[in-house]
Amino acid sequence: MLRFALFVLIACIGFGLLAQPRLPATTHADLLHLQNLAAKESDPQKLAMSVQGRYPVAYIRGQALVGFLAKASESFDASIAASAHVHIGARIGDVVSVRVDAYHLEEARFIPGLSHIELAGVAEPHMDKVRWTTRVDSVHRGINLPMPYSGRDVLIGICDWGFDYTHPDLYDTLLTHTRIRAAWDQYKQSGPAPAGFPYGTEYATPSALLAAGSDTANIYSYHYHGTHVAGIAAGSGAGTLFRGIAYESELLLATWLIDAASVIDCYAWMKQIADSDRSAWW
Repeated sequence: MLRFALFVLIACIGFGLLAQPRLPATTHADLLHLQNLAAKESDPQKLAMSVQGRYPVAYIRGQALVGFLAKASESFDASIAASAHVHIGARIGDVVSVRVDAYHLEEARFIPGLSHIELAGVAEPHMDKVRWTTRVDSVHRGINLPMPYSGRDVLIGICDWGFDYTHPDLYDTLLTHTRIRAAWDQYKQSGPAPAGFPYGTEYATPSALLAAGSDTANIYSYHYHGTHVAGIAAGSGAGTLFRGIAYESELLLATWLIDAASVIDCYAWMKQIADSDRSAWW
């Protein structure tokens, strides 16, 4: 009787360690596809490059490693779970990051101590989730508010570099008029400088913005970071559903000299224009 009880205890422990983690149907299908691709491409670097953007695969130290997120059970031990083909990353609570060699994906199904495992989501350059995750979509609709809000009659100032003044996302939703109220390129010294400032070039009209096209290169050369930031804050969507937060606001864009003094000048210039426009409105 004692031997039988001991056998049952050992079997239960062994089952707890070797039980297969649950896989969502989508992960199961994706793993089959990745295994088929791996069977056709023996070079791990080429394999990783061929699926980047579609699957969470990265070429790391000679291996094409597939990223997973998993849920750890009480029996999980990273030192036992890891192997030549399974790499255990960070653990936060019961969530564990895992990477498995693309040529040994069957091992993802048998990692001890995991109750659930799924392919890690792939980051995509889309803004389709930002508005509803921050509940801005409710603000746009005026839910539980006196009225809908879209940024109309608001000025947003951005101190950055890499602005495309002609980008359609910075136009109105009909793509007919620019929403850039003014821009100040502190690097371009041909002028005219803004009133009260002895340097840079200000573009205060749509025609001047169109003629300039973009700001000039700073110490980081030409870039697009400023346009990216402006699109998140206030992009109209350029005819798509991927709008920014305050999509009907106007913009003040300042390309700064990469020092604290120029930032203070940026903010002062923005306030100067905002005060002037407020006086005109009222």
